[in-house]
Amino acid sequence: MFFERDLNIKQKKMLDMFTESLLTDLQVNISGKKKTTFGFEIEFLPVEIINIKQVEKICLILPELGFRNSGNGFLSNTGLCITFEPGGQIEFCSPPIKGSDFVKFDDFLNQIAETNGKIFKRLGIKYRCTSFIPNRAGIDLCLEGTRYKFMHKRFKTSGTRGREMMKGTAAVHLHAGLKSINELPVIYKTLCMLSKSKDFSMSDERRDIWQNTDPARCRMPDIDLNNIANNPGRLLRGIVHHALCVEDLYSSIPLYEMNDIGFDYFKEHLTTLFSDVRLNLKGPSLELRTMDSHPLPEMAEKWPKFVSIIRALPDIC
Repeated sequence: MFFERDLNIKQKKMLDMFTESLLTDLQVNISGKKKTTFGFEIEFLPVEIINIKQVEKICLILPELGFRNSGNGFLSNTGLCITFEPGGQIEFCSPPIKGSDFVKFDDFLNQIAETNGKIFKRLGIKYRCTSFIPNRAGIDLCLEGTRYKFMHKRFKTSGTRGREMMKGTAAVHLHAGLKSINELPVIYKTLCMLSKSKDFSMSDERRDIWQNTDPARCRMPDIDLNNIANNPGRLLRGIVHHALCVEDLYSSIPLYEMNDIGFDYFKEHLTTLFSDVRLNLKGPSLELRTMDSHPLPEMAEKWPKFVSIIRALPDIC
């Protein structure tokens, strides 16, 4: 662990540079947003173990089910996107949704259920909403990307249950979009609180997997939440410092000890961290990652709770 007080000149420069770049990047991408929007990702585990060939078969029929290959997944005309995880999990990602548009949210849930049903009918591959299926750590990867291969290799030694996390778990991620940089501290603190609440926390079983996956990658940044009040820059500095302390996925060297790291590389590195609450630059949004995957009717109950909590915060609409 690197303590900020002990950083050398080069490391302090990295921290200052990436904090300023991240702040600028967020401000540019937030600019012009008038309303707070929300989003979700929900993963389903295959009931039976599947392999990469079966995932490829699913991909081949997705255009017939209304999803076109967008390069980063399969996108429908409604904005719903499908991607896959290393254990063959199918993940549905929503586009931004207005907080008041519960009809659109219900339509997405119906589309998800219908799509999974058609996959089962066509290919016999059944997907299930559940947080964990045991005994999948040793199965083959269902994805060929370099990122996943390096992660799989790392998880052999960085913890004891990382490969179970990759291939045997499923989650729901909830996004609160940002329309002002000044919203960052209050939404971040709120999501940290929700991550420990009855409705939005991990099950004990999945938490044990998480804590034994990769100690640095899965740990929350060490940030004094009482000291970030109305100071988004201070929060971002804590997030950046934490990321720079974590070992690079490909070289196993902490970013603080690497040379010539550009901002794009740093942003990619951020996506390899699995903390309970994470900054997502695509929205941009803050992302709550603790909820277990569960049946869609329960998702329909928890979504309005999440939306109402965020919308009740000061200056959020």
